[in-house]
Amino acid sequence: MHAIEVLRLPYAHVGSRALELKVTRPLGQGPFPAMLDLHGGAWTHFDHEVDFVFCEAMARRGFVMCSVEFRTGPDDPWPAFHHDVRAAARFVRHHARVLKIDENAIGAMGGSTGGHMVALLAILPEGPSTEAIDTPESISAAIDWGVLLYPIVDVPGRYAMAKQARFDPITSALANAIVDKIRHRAIRAGHHPHHPPKLPSPVERLKRLRDLRSKGGLAAHAGEVVQLALWLAGKVPLLKAIEFPGLIAAHDGVFKSLAAMREASPLDIVREGRAQRLPPLVVIQGRDDPNMTDAMTWSFATEYRKAGGVIEVDMHARHGHGFANLPSEKSDAMCARVASFATRYAKAESGAKDDVRVRPRNHRHSIEEARR
Repeated sequence: MHAIEVLRLPYAHVGSRALELKVTRPLGQGPFPAMLDLHGGAWTHFDHEVDFVFCEAMARRGFVMCSVEFRTGPDDPWPAFHHDVRAAARFVRHHARVLKIDENAIGAMGGSTGGHMVALLAILPEGPSTEAIDTPESISAAIDWGVLLYPIVDVPGRYAMAKQARFDPITSALANAIVDKIRHRAIRAGHHPHHPPKLPSPVERLKRLRDLRSKGGLAAHAGEVVQLALWLAGKVPLLKAIEFPGLIAAHDGVFKSLAAMREASPLDIVREGRAQRLPPLVVIQGRDDPNMTDAMTWSFATEYRKAGGVIEVDMHARHGHGFANLPSEKSDAMCARVASFATRYAKAESGAKDDVRVRPRNHRHSIEEARR
């Protein structure tokens, strides 16, 4: 295991705002394989600090993890975050040597809506991006592999799941009362009545769990206890009835229309032949995830393989949505699996003997491939 360091630097401009890249990397000369880290939060919540648990773990395993600050909704709707992510990918490739990164071994990793963004970057890397700092427009945003943790790969499907959910009258009444109370509090706090208020970052709570784990004894299992509690909570109808209106509001606020949801949905993009590339992907998620259905992931995997792509799917029992962010044995096992997957393709890419990044026929090569 490597000792690690953290540095922060701007990668793009949005008007007067500089977007930040948090780089967690191994100490040493390198070059190391790298992954962009794209955080989840319904395209609306949290920031690029929230994935530190698995970013630090992956850095200790020899990967440079580049956590991307991107614009979130509803203030910055689709496709703002996709343009930011493209800019970050181009920046990382352009500055690979300075960052101690092997420019031929750059992937991406993200959970939930971060997994959605990884899938989008994987299949639609070329196109408009935010103004990248000191990055020539000729630099490609293409990635060599993608890691999708409990990803939202069917955007309109997830929206329909939340909209069409039905609960018994008592559950619905209780949920509506709680949601109304939350909404009124948000309005009094100055939030738009139809926009979900920003959730507080869980970073400090996650750090406390990490610190407890380092103490050993019963306290070391606090992350596992929280993970189990979240998994069980996902099976409680009342909690789903409370959560789903927020998911609906996030979809509406970020995408504005069903047409935009389909435009941004990896399943629809691959099914309709709109993918520019099909790099190798791995999906890791829990069975019966309350934020999505297993069928959405399997449908995406089926279409990806039909189009000629390589995709691996790991479904795990008793893994709640967001389990990778909790310091626990489940997160450790996930990191080991990701390291094995990424190393396999990092070696293939760095060797440059074969192009393992399969793409559909009749689609144009990326800029990087055209240079070879």
